[in-house]
Amino acid sequence: MRRRSLLSLPVLAASCPVRAQAPLALLTAGPGSAFLPYGEGLATFLGRQGVAVTVRRTTGSLQNLSLVEDDPNALGTAFLGSASDALQGTPAAGGRRHSEVRALFPMYETSFQAAALRVSGITEFAHLARRRVGCGPARGPAEVFFRAAADAAGITAEVVSGDPAVQAEALAAGHIDAFWQGAVVPIPSLLLALGR
Repeated sequence: MRRRSLLSLPVLAASCPVRAQAPLALLTAGPGSAFLPYGEGLATFLGRQGVAVTVRRTTGSLQNLSLVEDDPNALGTAFLGSASDALQGTPAAGGRRHSEVRALFPMYETSFQAAALRVSGITEFAHLARRRVGCGPARGPAEVFFRAAADAAGITAEVVSGDPAVQAEALAAGHIDAFWQGAVVPIPSLLLALGR
């Protein structure tokens, strides 16, 4: 009986009059992030299914979680660590406890990597001490994780904030010593900077 009821739902939905709805907001991150192309691909797929979606660029996970918390018509990409911070209301999430966000599905597994030019001599994490390290948007997951890792390693580095694409270009130009980002491999922002 239950199976029959579930199968009748599409028929019922198809017979209902269509009401114009505002497009869903799909919150991603900035240029050079893995979230932006992922969100654009998801929006294209949903559009083909008849779901109107507008992709919005943001500073990333923590901003996305706050915007989703406040807007029931928003979907957002986020690192699980940032989502945990938001649910608990930790200082990384601005101390705000998020109770309305829900996870829909995992996107991909994330690891954090540091990239440096060969001429820098940086070959291990400890070599980032006293260096200028690009860590993505201010207070974003990459910065939060970098600061925790640096603290655990007993080193201090100068954290530089900004969009991943800009920071990858700054690394290539020698304006920063290293670039730390959590993303899929290969890192999209580095591919952009290298013109690949």
